Amino acid sequence: MSVDEELLARQANKTDEAGISSEDKAAQLNLAKKESQREERGVENPKSLRQAVMAEKRKKKALKKNKKEKKGANPMSMGTAQLLKAAWQNLLVTWGLTILWIDAHVVLSVIFGKKYFCGLGEEWTMKKGRKGKGSAKTLKLVEPMGVGLINLGCLLLLIAVFFLLSFISAALNDSFKFLWDIAKDSLSGFLDLF
Repeated sequence: MSVDEELLARQANKTDEAGISSEDKAAQLNLAKKESQREERGVENPKSLRQAVMAEKRKKKALKKNKKEKKGANPMSMGTAQLLKAAWQNLLVTWGLTILWIDAHVVLSVIFGKKYFCGLGEEWTMKKGRKGKGSAKTLKLVEPMGVGLINLGCLLLLIAVFFLLSFISAALNDSFKFLWDIAKDSLSGFLDLF
């Protein structure tokens, strides 16, 4: 037997007082370290491959969510949110003309997405560096209804103005016709004198 084989045989036969070899001790130590690391991370020991894959997916999803929360809101989105907020605040002062920006914001939000134009109701809860979550659900529900009602009111107002102008023009056409007939008759009578 060679020297190497003798050393390997001695190492394999080496046991402590309890009858556990050093290799078994090292394996138990490694297992204990892995278990403590799993407990620290909050990951339980998966019993199957499927459970391990699902646990890994949950962990990746949680990391992705944490990165988004840490990252905060996009500065472009913050700027357009401030413009939208100002449009709502000045709606009465501008006699409703800022509804044009609100409608444009909604259309641009559909075209370019939430990265650049926040959704309706989010502009009130956005803070510097992060998006708020408090009453945003209520505002996201109520504000689109408000935009729809304001647009409906503007449409009804435009229709009312159109009908009013058409009634005025119809009345003026009849009165102009009457005035034209009077002017024509008086002018023809004046010309008959000569």
